[in-house]
Amino acid sequence: MATGLSNPEIAVSCRAIPETVKTHFGNVLTKLGTQNRTHPMVIAYETGTTMPGVTD
Repeated sequence: MATGLSNPEIAVSCRAIPETVKTHFGNVLTKLGTQNRTHPMVIAYETGTTMPGVTD
């Protein structure tokens, strides 16, 4: 999520199916009370969970 990969790209790297990735994304958005893919990344940067340019 932090690297901006699409659901299918994340699925390949995690050896999952895209539908599973979509489900987990939805769960994250629900738990954070957000409605798009951008806001969780803003939260991650603000809390120090990830930093710009970190890919692993």
